[in-house]
Amino acid sequence: MTTRTTTNHKRPCSTPCSARYSERLYVRLEPSRTRLFRYLLEAEDNLAYTSVVDRKACLLKVVFAREQRKHLEETLQNMRRTVEFLIVDFTNAKAPAGGSAPVPPPAGAL
Repeated sequence: MTTRTTTNHKRPCSTPCSARYSERLYVRLEPSRTRLFRYLLEAEDNLAYTSVVDRKACLLKVVFAREQRKHLEETLQNMRRTVEFLIVDFTNAKAPAGGSAPVPPPAGAL
């Protein structure tokens, strides 16, 4: 019986190590436009991913690598020609007690 020794081979990281840390922004849009927004964003080589924060208010969280902020901003600017959305600023918002997501502004803000 032969024994096989394994070594921990790590593949070289193709992105800068600091890309492991992400940033996020929040986007509000019409419910009927969510699929198109996600499709256009994913078409940019998976530049960012989205998750739904508030289904009724149609609030999406967009998560991306810090190094990709400028590219994401340019992509979002180009996407505005196709789909209308609002980037929501939560810099002064407080998270609700026991929750991790900030309270969204009123739904009529779009």
